[in-house]
Parts: sequence; C-alpha cells; structure tokens
Amino acid sequence: MKLSIEQWLDERHYSQNVQELFKEAVICYRNHAYRASLLLSYLGFLSIIRDTINKSKPPVDFIEQEWKQKIKEINDHEGWENAVYDILIQGSKPKVKEVFKLNDDLKQQLAYWRSRRNDAAHYKDNEIGGHHTEAFWSFVKSNVPKMAVNGGMKGLLNKFFDHFDDEKTAPGTDFKPLVKEISTSVLLTELPDFFEQLKASIDGKMWYLDSESYKVFNEVFNLSDEKVVNALTHYLKDKNKDIKFLDIYPNRLIQMNYTDPDLRQLWKKKMFSNIYNINPFTIYSELLRNNLIPVDEISTVNAMLFSKYEQVSNRKLPIESDIPTLIQSGFFDTIFDEAIVKKDLKMYKWVNSKCELIALLIEYTPLKNETVSCVCGMANSRYPSEWLIREINRTFSEKPAIKKSFEAIALKLGLEMPSGFE
Repeated sequence: MKLSIEQWLDERHYSQNVQELFKEAVICYRNHAYRASLLLSYLGFLSIIRDTINKSKPPVDFIEQEWKQKIKEINDHEGWENAVYDILIQGSKPKVKEVFKLNDDLKQQLAYWRSRRNDAAHYKDNEIGGHHTEAFWSFVKSNVPKMAVNGGMKGLLNKFFDHFDDEKTAPGTDFKPLVKEISTSVLLTELPDFFEQLKASIDGKMWYLDSESYKVFNEVFNLSDEKVVNALTHYLKDKNKDIKFLDIYPNRLIQMNYTDPDLRQLWKKKMFSNIYNINPFTIYSELLRNNLIPVDEISTVNAMLFSKYEQVSNRKLPIESDIPTLIQSGFFDTIFDEAIVKKDLKMYKWVNSKCELIALLIEYTPLKNETVSCVCGMANSRYPSEWLIREINRTFSEKPAIKKSFEAIALKLGLEMPSGFE
C-alpha cells in the first residue's frame, strides 16, 4: 500500500531527481532508517524549490543580473543546499529582496526543519524517529504549493496564466491541480482580488471564450475548503457575475447561498434582464427543482417568461433535460392559454416572436383539439406565420408519430391538412 507522500508525488510531475530522492526516503522509512529518511526527504524538498526557481521568471523587483546570480548559486554543486534555504527565508533582514513571500510562521517552520535535518545528518543528541519524517512530509505537502516565486497568490496566478496560454500549455490540459493549490497559496483576504485577476488573465486571451474562466470557478465549488468556496460566491455576487455563471452551471444555485430576498430578485427580475444575455429557462428550471419559488406565484412567473420571450432577438430555448420540469410547472399550459386560446395564433408578427416555443408545445405535450384546429386555421389564413409552419414541419419530420396524431385529430374534426404541411 502506498504512503500518502507517494500518492502526493504520483499526482505531480516533479523531476527525476526529486522522485528518486523521495523514493529512497520512503525505502529508508520502511526499513526504520529514519535519519536517512528525513535527510533524503529534506534534500528532495529543497530540490523541488530549486527546480521551481530554475523554471521561474525573475521576481518583479530583481534585475536580470541579480537573478542570474541566484540561479548560479542554487546550481553550484557544493553550496546549492544553503543557497536554496537562504533564498527561501530571504527578506527576513531589512532591505533584502524576497524571492518567496512567506510569512514569519512558515519561515520559523523552515528553520525548525533545517535544525532537524542537521540532527539527522550529524547524529546530534536529538532523537530522530519515524514521526519526524511523517511530520516533515505533511509540512511538504501543505506548504510547497505556497512556495511560488513572486509569492503565493502571484505565483499561482502566473501558473494559471501559463496554463491558459496555448503557446505554453496544450488546450484541454487539466487545470484541477492548480485549483487545488488555491487553498494553500492564497490568503483569505486576497481571495476577492485573486478571483478578479484570475478571470481577467484567462478571459483576456482572445482565443478563449468568456466562459473559460467559469470552468475554473465551477471546479472551485468542488473544493472541500468552505472558506474558498464562500469567497467565490461573494465575489460572483458582488461583481454581478453570478447570473452569467449560473446560466452555464445552474447546478451551483444552492451553493450560492442566496437569501430569500436575493432569490426573489433572481426570479422576478434578474433572470429576465437583457443585460446578462442568458437563457432564463436554465435558471428558472433549477429554481423550480429546488422549490425556491412560492407555489402560488409560479403561474405569474410562467406568464412573464412567455410574455418576455422574443426569439427574433434572443433565441434561447429550454434544453431538453429541463422540459419535464417546465411541463410540471405549468409553463406549457401558459403557452396553450396565451397562444392558442387567447391569441388564436393570429397576428403573424406576434406568432413569429414565439413560434419556437409554440412548436415545443406541439412537440412535448399531448395534442388537443383546440391546438390542431388553431394551427390549421393559422396555416390557411391570409397571413400565416411561415416561421411557425416551418418549425412544425421540422417537428413532423423528426417525430413522425406527432404528425400522425395531428392528422388523426384533424380528420376527426373534419379539417383538411393545410398544403403548407409536408
């Protein structure tokens, strides 16, 4: 059975040198050679940091020559270990530039583990046991993600920036490992600014869609760290981006932790607003599934939704998986009452603005005598809705059983099938 440190390493793509150091550390640990195990683990840890520095761009306040000197020092065969450690704690002294923006607590932990490394290497009086190695591995797993050049947040933003640059990373490469670093790399107070900069860095690249950043945000909701998830919900709501996010990921509605007044604003106003350019049926269906709209007000929302639908400017229809929810809510009864009973499919311009919803009524609900009679009357009128006729023909072509049912009802009512229907 693999140890947790082995599983952690398997999930990352560290250099062969790092992998071999930790592999030998595990062998020593299993054989109770704890001093050797801790020493090799410490060297593996510093090797990770050295590789990070070698791959990184210079920090903002470093000139090129200063950075080249640092690179030279960490790659010196004799003194690399001390050089890497000094870079980690750099900034502890006044006017010394920091490569890693680590807090004082983390620097104290680094000093502690350096002392334990010396105990292991020089056989000092302090005992080194298996629990030391286990504790150090926990330290490594928890804190390596924070150790990014330019600091935790900035370093992680750079990683995301490179990930979504297709000159550096192939499109479609998994970004989940980066999302998992948020909890340990970004301070709680930095999260709002982090999410804002993250969205700008991803969406600012012309070859990615605006929704690309929302893919990352959706993955954040899978984190077990409630503080990070809560910070994201506050950011989305504060920046008025929650509606567009929910348009793509309506399943996150409950996790947004809306208050009752917020929810009322959502289904009475926001999901109808043209400024968001969303599909209102998506959010509405999720609200219905979670019983978040008072039962006695659902019919009013149905009427508003049908009234405001204008396919000439916004042809966003319900997705098929939402149709059963809308049927149960009575939305298609509203279409029948408004389009068939009240309007009688007259005034072709009005019918054109709603025709795809009317076609869905014919496609997904049992045909009524009134519907068949009304459609035949519209098709044979002086000014028929050619758009609606075309949509009904599409339905008949894709689902011949509906056409057969329509023809049977027309025959029963003594109506002749309009010539416009194929």
